[in-house]
Amino acid sequence: MEKQGRSYSLEQKLDTLYQFKHSGKSMRAFTKDFGIAFVTLKKWLDLEQLEDFKALEPSHEWKRYSQDTKNAAVHDRLVNGLSQLDIVKKYQISSTSVLRRWVNQYTNGKEIKATSKGQTTHMKQGRTTSYQERIEIAQYALAHEKDYHTTANHFNVSYQQVYTWVRKYEKDGINALQDRRGKRLNREPEELSEKERLELRIKELEERNDFLETREDLAKKLREIQRRNQ
Repeated sequence: MEKQGRSYSLEQKLDTLYQFKHSGKSMRAFTKDFGIAFVTLKKWLDLEQLEDFKALEPSHEWKRYSQDTKNAAVHDRLVNGLSQLDIVKKYQISSTSVLRRWVNQYTNGKEIKATSKGQTTHMKQGRTTSYQERIEIAQYALAHEKDYHTTANHFNVSYQQVYTWVRKYEKDGINALQDRRGKRLNREPEELSEKERLELRIKELEERNDFLETREDLAKKLREIQRRNQ
């Protein structure tokens, strides 16, 4: 049963919706297992369908985590091979997307610091993008295991934009990322040449390969340190 007064970050809400859609469960079964109210999940689904992310976004402070907690969670993921859900439950992390962001920071050689006091859920504003940019951004996010936060920062777009583009890309492919707002019926749709499509696909595969290689290299280093300390 959902605790009264419990609040969720935007990332946690979107992550919950993603887990529900891939769970194969009914809304009743999922909400019972996940510990949230049926009406809460229904409301999030409706708002997501309308792409009303502003209504999903809370205005409270982010949950704070110590540096030790973050490093332990990353170690469990890379070295011990625990599942994301098991780690989230073990360390009481707000969502699996938060964990993925820590792992991504570590595998990219960035220091993982404790969450700053008073950090708020201020979401970056979106910006105008080209058709080719939207494809590249969606592919980059998928290559990095749907780390929407890192992708948004990398391309200087909003978290909501990345989430929406990935969702459309997965459902209907690159054609779904065309900007159809205000277009007349007789106007030609946005198109990419075969060369541009191949270049984007190659870039996606290179990003994915680099991500996996970096993670494996760091995981090996962690295992070696662990063996020396035993």
